[in-house]
Amino acid sequence: MKNLGHLKSYKMNLTTVTPIYIGGGEDSCLNSLQYYFNPSTGTLKIVDESKFSKFLVKNNLLDDFMQFILNEKNPKLFKWLKINKLENVNIDIYSKSQVLKTAGIKNLNDIRLFMRNFDNQAYIPGSTIKGAIRTALLASIINHKKTYFTDKYWKDIENALYRGEKNTLSRICNQIENDVFSMKKFTSSQTDSIFRGLQVSDTNGLSDSNLYFAQKVDLSPKKQKISSIPLWREYLKPESKFTFVITIDETIFPYSIEQINIALKNYANYFNVMMDKCYDNLDIANIYLPNEADENIIPNLCIGGGTGFTTKTIIYQIAPDIKIAKNAIAKYLDKTFTTKKDKYSKIRQPQHNHVVEDTVISPRALKLAEYKEKSLPVGWCYISENK
Repeated sequence: MKNLGHLKSYKMNLTTVTPIYIGGGEDSCLNSLQYYFNPSTGTLKIVDESKFSKFLVKNNLLDDFMQFILNEKNPKLFKWLKINKLENVNIDIYSKSQVLKTAGIKNLNDIRLFMRNFDNQAYIPGSTIKGAIRTALLASIINHKKTYFTDKYWKDIENALYRGEKNTLSRICNQIENDVFSMKKFTSSQTDSIFRGLQVSDTNGLSDSNLYFAQKVDLSPKKQKISSIPLWREYLKPESKFTFVITIDETIFPYSIEQINIALKNYANYFNVMMDKCYDNLDIANIYLPNEADENIIPNLCIGGGTGFTTKTIIYQIAPDIKIAKNAIAKYLDKTFTTKKDKYSKIRQPQHNHVVEDTVISPRALKLAEYKEKSLPVGWCYISENK
């Protein structure tokens, strides 16, 4: 730790425990012309657009490629290469490759790449870490004064959920955060958040050797089995190691690094207990929070995309009990996500039948990604001070 008057700066370690995905925006979503996928071998290759452009120009293939795109209903790079008898030719147009576990899969949908910095290295933004800390600290404070927060806010939250009122729900959640984190409790400021006093840097960058492609999979408590989702992402591998810096301005932010660590631990434990009640066969998801992790690297932070609704919300913490929260959230999801009854009907119905099928928790699916023959819950890592 570095002590600079009212500023305390901590060098931190972050170790991924399960696969983590953080998207890099629209540019990181690849279509079927930006990658090569051979369904027979499971080989996936990501195109280097600069190299590919030079290859097309050098070999007078640019017009042919453009005509292929215009004439094909669903153009794929693999098909174009096959037509031109180039699929087995060793050409330098790719940035990376991997053989996927793709039994029975004929095609891939869009592929999502991991976020990268200016050096084209994978990194974790400080805002992502800070947001997860904020959620954990908020949940910890709510649990500490549960009766107060439940009595004050739950009925309004429940009504908004049952009516499917997203804007009302967002407004109430903002009120709760203002109740907890407004600086007016600690200074004369009436509007600013105490989180102005917590700065979290971006992590260092890592090479592509720390990344891999995997298909998104879900674990249903009803079926107690894994189901594949037609979405592939580039994940950080477990045991990837980063460093970053947390700086606390003690005149603004009233919580110490020790209190942050306790809040993170409590939030992870709460999530673990809640999931244990919902899934009879968590052995499917090896390394599930503290259950099977290294005792020195116990997950205490959940970050990134694809982690699931329950890791991003405080609704379960603020509700009187899990069952009441589950019923309200299921109703909200069924009102929010709907589909036509049939292609001729104007009547809409719930797309995923949460009210009927979410028997223990809502939403019912545990979000996973495969890694080395295991299906792991997405997003969990361990942060600690680098002393």
